[in-house]
Amino acid sequence: MNYTILPSVDVDFQKAPAIAIAGPTGSGKTESAMRLARGYVGPSGKFLVIDTEEKRALYKKKRHQPWDWMDFQPPFSPEAYIAALEAGRKYQTVIVDSGSHEYTGPGGMQDMQMEDLERMSKGDAGKMERLTAPAWKRAKLEHKKLMANIIRYPTLLIFCLRAEPKIKFVKDAQGKTQIVDAGYQPICERMFGYEMLAYALVHADNPGVPQQLKKLEPELESVFLAGQQIDESTGERLAAWAKASAAPTTGNQTDTGEYITADQHIVIMDELKGLPNGEERLKKKAGVDRLTKIPRKDYQRTLEYIAKAKNT
Repeated sequence: MNYTILPSVDVDFQKAPAIAIAGPTGSGKTESAMRLARGYVGPSGKFLVIDTEEKRALYKKKRHQPWDWMDFQPPFSPEAYIAALEAGRKYQTVIVDSGSHEYTGPGGMQDMQMEDLERMSKGDAGKMERLTAPAWKRAKLEHKKLMANIIRYPTLLIFCLRAEPKIKFVKDAQGKTQIVDAGYQPICERMFGYEMLAYALVHADNPGVPQQLKKLEPELESVFLAGQQIDESTGERLAAWAKASAAPTTGNQTDTGEYITADQHIVIMDELKGLPNGEERLKKKAGVDRLTKIPRKDYQRTLEYIAKAKNT
């Protein structure tokens, strides 16, 4: 087998992030996913929604157009999810609503485990407890294949996940077991969310505002702004980050791009932190509808404006 080895700085590629947004009914997870997708693909780009929720995505068909819809019916096995994702590879962004069915839906991992448990125990209740863990083998192997597919997927993937309230048992100072509210927890395989680039929980009392369940990489803190709703501008920032992987130009090359680069956009977003309504103020000052359209020749002047605004 031949292997390609290159200097990392010379490798030009488009990042393909995978994101999970979890939440209970009314928390804005589907709306957040669609707004994120719209910003990522741009005003006229088309994204795909893979719908496991009996056409619920179509409740929003008058919003966020253009987008296409896939009717994904049971069984919701990991293998079926792989096939659905394969059908969506031509799109810049694919939303899966919901990813939770892979775990709890008809034909999903839990059903697969129960089917194997019944087969292995042959109806013997005494054997069922002992065989509970081994009966997960097939479901977990299939799930690993799905995760490998997700990791290698060529475009942005956004998974909407259901969430439900949970409790946990803890020992108090006297050693007595107490029941404690554990809050809402995503419904999915235990490690699913930690394979995502970003893994967030949204709540019905503050729809669309993410609580990060996994620490963001530093460069993504300027994409998913703390305390702010996920919206189209989040998608724009994520798209800029995804494109910020081109090899740097050398001294004898001329950069003739019209607008600021993705790296420059990230720097500007970092500088805007702590400036009230900074993004909107800068758009107005620059006369643009999105910050990615700031002319490259105005980059240094833009940084000077932000610094001055912070000091006044």
